[in-house]
Amino acid sequence: MRRKNYLWQGIALVIAALVVLGLMSWLPEINISGLKLRKVDLLSQVRAKAETDTIAQIEPIKVAKPAFVDSCRAGVECIDDYSEDGHGMLPFYQALHKRDSLNRAVRIAVLGDSYIEGDILTADLRQYLQERFGGCGVGIVPMMCEFAGFRRSVRHTFNGWKTHTVASASGYRASRSIISGAYYTCDSTGTAYTELHGQKKYYARLDTAQQASVYFVSPIDNTITARINGGTPQTFDVAASNAMQRITVKGDIGRVRFTVARGGGGDVVFYGASMDPSHGIVVDNFSLRGCSGTHIAALNDSLIRQFDAARHYDLVVVFYGLNVANENQTNYKSYGDQMRRSIAKLKRCMPHTGILIVSIGDREQRVDGEMRTMRGVLELLAEQQRIASDEGVAFWNLYTAMGGSGSIARMVDATPRQANLDYTHINFVGGGVLGKLLYDAIDAGYDNYKRRLAYAAE
Repeated sequence: MRRKNYLWQGIALVIAALVVLGLMSWLPEINISGLKLRKVDLLSQVRAKAETDTIAQIEPIKVAKPAFVDSCRAGVECIDDYSEDGHGMLPFYQALHKRDSLNRAVRIAVLGDSYIEGDILTADLRQYLQERFGGCGVGIVPMMCEFAGFRRSVRHTFNGWKTHTVASASGYRASRSIISGAYYTCDSTGTAYTELHGQKKYYARLDTAQQASVYFVSPIDNTITARINGGTPQTFDVAASNAMQRITVKGDIGRVRFTVARGGGGDVVFYGASMDPSHGIVVDNFSLRGCSGTHIAALNDSLIRQFDAARHYDLVVVFYGLNVANENQTNYKSYGDQMRRSIAKLKRCMPHTGILIVSIGDREQRVDGEMRTMRGVLELLAEQQRIASDEGVAFWNLYTAMGGSGSIARMVDATPRQANLDYTHINFVGGGVLGKLLYDAIDAGYDNYKRRLAYAAE
């Protein structure tokens, strides 16, 4: 039986398919409901590609640089910074980074109550910072102090002054006060003086300074003398003015005395005398027993700005709470609202200054025969953190840093003792411990700032 040959039929089928495909290549692009069909091209695999089709024309996908993430060393309670407008730690870190070209010292003001009275804690913070970043001198000291002998960081003698503070209220006028909540006047007929003598027994770098200043408002013509190291007095004729004034003397200063010739019947107002470095860093202690910090909201905006111009601070540490917390109160919203106004005042009048709120530390009371953290401490701490968050400033949790509940009792039981038997106040030994904790937090933040700068430059 003879088989049928299909060869020519197969060839004919192939030729027909090629003809159909060839005709289809002439068809226009077809789009069905937004779906574009590829055009038929029998020679696409062998035709030379145009240069515009090369892979080199395709842009590689760029991977976004991850955001910089701050880190904190183990054992350090780091600072939380809620600032979005530059009122957190940034102004301080920027000044610290440029300290060699500032032509002045980097300055910190610590506003607080009896917790830091006598330069407790702040003296140690000052020493750590000056050892790391340079500087000398105790900073600003009030014209007089009821507890001057209690302070170890300077020998302070004075005569002829009257004290006016927000805590005493007697004769106090908020419009005449600076951020400390205090000012000083002298008699109309007598003279007044303040002398500061550097010390080195307990703290390094405080025995000498490179310049000394006195800050005042004198609406009458006056004469002020400055005597360095017991030498020949330098006399300064002061022209009457209602604005803040400053007199500064320079040299290798171990001791300085400022004397006012005319008291002005209480119209002449003084704020403090200082022993400062010409560069490096200085820490001013503005402690006021019984103060809560709410006094700041009532201060004179113009005077705060004038003081800021005369003695600009790169960082203001707001360290209150001891006179606010109590066992019968757990709602501190009212206090928080007052402090928000105080922080807002500082931000408005000191626009280039960083602000750090330090929380209340552990404070204990006896309950059923045992010492426990006072009821109300944690609620106040939470309100202080909310203030920092709401006002866009920095916050440091002292309570957590010192060990939380029971920490003040452990400081009382320590050898040597680090806190007083009121289970509230620290002593000079405890001040050294907590001062180091705050220094570590500031130092860790500065390390993050430097790493952030390096990361941004990569």
